[in-house]
Amino acid sequence: SESLYDHMMTLEEGLVFHWNDPGEDGVGANVFSGRIVHVSETAERAASYLALGVSNVEFPTSESELMIGSDAIIGVVSTSDVAKYYLGSRMPGENGIRKMEDEKQTLIDSKIQTHVGDDGSVTTILSFEKNLKEDDSKEIVIKKDARNTFLFAVGLQSNGDGLSYHGSRGAFQLDFDEIVYLAEKGQIGSE
Repeated sequence: SESLYDHMMTLEEGLVFHWNDPGEDGVGANVFSGRIVHVSETAERAASYLALGVSNVEFPTSESELMIGSDAIIGVVSTSDVAKYYLGSRMPGENGIRKMEDEKQTLIDSKIQTHVGDDGSVTTILSFEKNLKEDDSKEIVIKKDARNTFLFAVGLQSNGDGLSYHGSRGAFQLDFDEIVYLAEKGQIGSE
């Protein structure tokens, strides 16, 4: 349930991101946990995949600049597979969007689920826990005390199964310290 998370942010209509603050010490100190929830009114507009990426570009000049060179967590509905990917280009393949090697698949408690409501609406949920800093020096570090640039994408069933072109996409920046401060001051929601 959403109450398991410290914060939430609406990314666009029908798409909400929930996350927890990385802890300071002990369990959860170096872990980023989150959930993306996509709700569509019909099965045709349901998600075929959900993705959350992290970019090392702080001030992008184009969308291409954000995606290429980023790392992403992608959950594919048809296979129930959630994995880490390199985004080397905009197309799947060896030099493009490709799944990281097995030894780099360090996600914890990751899953993608769907639920069809009585009204025909479809809710798709991607949940994950990811190390802020991985052993692989090539993976982008998610910073606890600085601004992070995240990307999101939703593939639509109407575009086909798997990693088809996304039906929607975007980016946002998040500084965990800043968000915690604003939440404590009552300036943003923290459900």
